[in-house]
Amino acid sequence: MMVSTGLLLITGLAMLYLNSQLLIISCIILSFVLVQFVFTVVSIAILSEIQGGVEPNMLGSVLAIVMLISMVALPLGEVFYGQVLAIVENNQDEGIVFIAISSVSMLVAWISRKFFK
Repeated sequence: MMVSTGLLLITGLAMLYLNSQLLIISCIILSFVLVQFVFTVVSIAILSEIQGGVEPNMLGSVLAIVMLISMVALPLGEVFYGQVLAIVENNQDEGIVFIAISSVSMLVAWISRKFFK
């Protein structure tokens, strides 16, 4: 969670401090590709843990519920970001939104770190 939050923070800082649209878009694409990579690795680790802890006859049902939750969470996040970014007026404000959201996410990651150990 800390890595993905850090990448989100980099996106916000790029929007605040870079002047070239090409550099901003490049930072956004690179950050989001790396975030997707991190989420994929974490997803594989979580699914492996679930498979190790669930009885074989319940595995299909449990994995179906986990996949359902993860498939629903992604569009909800996209809608949230879309609505928030539709409100702001320029790149600087968008950068502040990304920094604020990454700060909240970093706080959540810090608080929940004991849970994930």
